[in-house]
Amino acid sequence: MSKTLRSDSIALINGEIYPMDSPNRFSALYAEGGIIKAIGNDRDILLMCGSKTVVLDMKGKYLMPGFTDTHAHLLSIGKRLAKDKSDLSENNFKTWYAKAIKEMLRLGITSVQTNDIFILGTIYNVLDFYIEMKSIGNITPRITPQLYIENVTELCDFINSKKYKDYKSEFLNSLPIKIRVDGILKDRTAALKEEYSDKRKAIGTYEYSQDELNEIVKIAQQENIQIIFQATGDGAIDRCLNAIEKHMNASSVRHRIESCKVAYEDTYRRMKGLGVMAGISPASLNDDMHRLLKRLGAERSRICDSWKSMVINDISIGAGSDGFSELNPCVGIRTLIFRQDENGEPKYGWIPSQRLDRAEAFDIYTLGGAKVCAEDSFRGILSVGKAADIIAFMENPFTASYDEFFEIKVGLTIVDGKIAYLQ
Repeated sequence: MSKTLRSDSIALINGEIYPMDSPNRFSALYAEGGIIKAIGNDRDILLMCGSKTVVLDMKGKYLMPGFTDTHAHLLSIGKRLAKDKSDLSENNFKTWYAKAIKEMLRLGITSVQTNDIFILGTIYNVLDFYIEMKSIGNITPRITPQLYIENVTELCDFINSKKYKDYKSEFLNSLPIKIRVDGILKDRTAALKEEYSDKRKAIGTYEYSQDELNEIVKIAQQENIQIIFQATGDGAIDRCLNAIEKHMNASSVRHRIESCKVAYEDTYRRMKGLGVMAGISPASLNDDMHRLLKRLGAERSRICDSWKSMVINDISIGAGSDGFSELNPCVGIRTLIFRQDENGEPKYGWIPSQRLDRAEAFDIYTLGGAKVCAEDSFRGILSVGKAADIIAFMENPFTASYDEFFEIKVGLTIVDGKIAYLQ
């Protein structure tokens, strides 16, 4: 959200607005200085416009809050888009950055959290890079770096560093710390309570002991820092929840579990009780659904990616592209709704009881994403007082069929009240 006083204004009229905080529909809104000041009918909104207001006739197009990608690798995305096979040459970083944000804005992504440690090398390099990019002043998605750490010592060194306070002042929220608690199901490194069905005695890999996780959460709570636990298996998820439970205090920080793939109903109830949120990568289901039965057996495979159960248990959920080649949020939304692969299989969806309805699926990429990123106080819905982060679809996303989701397009992206992409 803008820190300086601004007088620029924009009005969108003759549209169909889905505010995402209620079932109400509106045709127009007015924003000034990046903040929504009014939402209602065309006549009332036009009366608010001044001589310098940018007025866009939406011609019946469908508007909603901008999308959030809660788990991206922005520079890796840009490198892939550039089809750059060279080694890490520093001169390429800004090119990759520019290509990634251009594509994100085209796809309606107005906010992103990104982990670029594997390209930039250290968390200090990551922060210095994004502060430099921020100073250029281009219209971009709202970008928050995720700070990947590997142990308690690294976390303490960062918090005690001279630059820590300077970094915090450069970003809207306390910077989230990301830790990898286990691996993935594909190579049997996701940490399970019971052995893999297709390999005896294999239970996966724990990257941290329970005591280490306890200490990380203790420090994070003291500093009011959100921890993003990348945990896939039920064993790893339990360790995360144990650590959070042990060090719960009056802090307002809410931690989140990324991936959160293998979990039972009692785990979701426990997450809800602890205020723990979830970050998911729906696109991963396209690959995983074809190997889950083999890896986990019938009972455990049926509980994987139980998105409807998360919703029923009132867990705040956001979604991200992770390292997958598909960045388009509409592909993730399509997966949430239909639970089918790119060929439309299975016919009724994999575990159809876990399919989400349209409103639930879009919520995960709008208000849900804002909650998971601890930014729902100022964005994630279209209402008075919230940020003017807005996208417009050329077709109605709430009636699109499975096949139509392949072609659905964002025609307009507005970030902080400024036009960032226009088809």
